[in-house]
Amino acid sequence: VTTQTVADLLAHHIDLAFIEGELADAKAMRLEVMVLGSVEQFVVVGKKHPWWDLESVPLEALSGQSFVVRQRSSQSRVWFDHVLAEHGINPVISAEFDNIESIKRAVGSGMCISLLPEYVFHSEEQLGTLRRLSIEGAPLCRDLKLIYEKDAPLSSLARAFVDYVATADPLTQS
Repeated sequence: VTTQTVADLLAHHIDLAFIEGELADAKAMRLEVMVLGSVEQFVVVGKKHPWWDLESVPLEALSGQSFVVRQRSSQSRVWFDHVLAEHGINPVISAEFDNIESIKRAVGSGMCISLLPEYVFHSEEQLGTLRRLSIEGAPLCRDLKLIYEKDAPLSSLARAFVDYVATADPLTQS
């Protein structure tokens, strides 16, 4: 999704975008990037998972667990593979999907888990179909970023939004 979002920005289909993905290629040099804050990733389980009644799990407990994840080409998956390898965690990849809705349905109906930001599964958590578990001692986080093309003129509304974000803390505003 990050790759497509960058392509849409550079093709002038959109003015601004929010991403969690990394920007590593030459196209990223054409973008202005504002890091807005850190977004914690939670272990997400369905009712059938043995961890359903837990509040948290140690990071090491993720090793050997069956995960439902994004496809290998997604920035979410690149991050997932990198951060777990960095911590010596060896997950079992049980399924790969190209969208979050499929991941949430698979987690909710089976024994697999996933790592997701709270805003992705908030509704399902409120309905009681998914449950979040914190990671003890070593929360896993990704940066939320606002991106836009450096040299493209922004509409007055987009410019006002960028200026507001530059002076406010959007993750704590009510």
